[in-house]
Amino acid sequence: MLVASAAIYGTHYVLLRALKSVGGEPLPTVFVTFVRYQFLMLFAALLRGYRAFQSSHASAAFASTPAAKASAASKASAASKAAQLPAGGLKFWLHATELALYTLVSALLGIYGSQLVPALTSEILGSTMHLFVPVLTLVLVRRADFGARTWAGCALAFGAALVTAYAGADGNGGSAAGGGANGARMLGQLALIGYAFFFSLQRVRTQVHLRSYASEALNTARMLSMGALSFVPLLLDTALGGASRRTLKRLAYVLPAQWGLMALSVFLSAFVTSSLMFNAYTVISAANAQPFTALQMPFAALWSLLLIKEPISISAIAGGSLMLVATLLACTDKKTGAK
Repeated sequence: MLVASAAIYGTHYVLLRALKSVGGEPLPTVFVTFVRYQFLMLFAALLRGYRAFQSSHASAAFASTPAAKASAASKASAASKAAQLPAGGLKFWLHATELALYTLVSALLGIYGSQLVPALTSEILGSTMHLFVPVLTLVLVRRADFGARTWAGCALAFGAALVTAYAGADGNGGSAAGGGANGARMLGQLALIGYAFFFSLQRVRTQVHLRSYASEALNTARMLSMGALSFVPLLLDTALGGASRRTLKRLAYVLPAQWGLMALSVFLSAFVTSSLMFNAYTVISAANAQPFTALQMPFAALWSLLLIKEPISISAIAGGSLMLVATLLACTDKKTGAK
């Protein structure tokens, strides 16, 4: 599941950058985030409705025989062990909203930064979460511990991100930053590191909450909360006369391809990927799962070449190679990490 999620998530920045290449109306970060999360809320609502229908239909079928009733009772008992607290109470929704808030902040920073640097560089900068996840795990998760190889892999991963960002050898950095504006590129780099921090915080807190709730229920509620929370930055940006106000007045000029890319990007990188990762986190800690996310790098390079014909610079290749070495190093650690 983690390898599949890395392959699918590799499309994230590529599809967001493709928004700029298809033409049509320029779309500001806040508006893109809002639209993507409305699509995500729709997908989550459809899944929630399907599960409710499936449950009611199965309950009617199971009521026919004593053996079926015993099977249903066994499944209900297993489900209660997977989620000790009821999925639907106030505490449950507060926890889901907490995770949604971290995701929303990271998305705003990630979309902003991805418009200023190339897709593969975005992936490498985002890989600073290799450092953030274990550190946050030690701070926030009880009885967490890691071996020397994990720490060495995390340090190498973080160093690779810094080398790639500041080596000055990224041939695509100038064009992505509006004709070589170093200040804009620096802001994009810092935004992507901020994205990595909040995304890491979401992963670690997810690990904590999955001790109490079933993965699909928590993830679905998180996605619904993300759609609701995304109204806040849109309304603020519109009220303050930001770029979203102009975009809302020119919705007719937004191309079908732009709507499609926003829907596809959130379906792949947020809906499908998060479902896989939430299920994986029920058996693997966030810190132990973290090295697998470095696989996003080669997948991002592949998607960049196939979808938007974006060349790969020497610094990106060097940083990506170091990231893979860091992953292999961390994966050989025999210490299991958080309990």
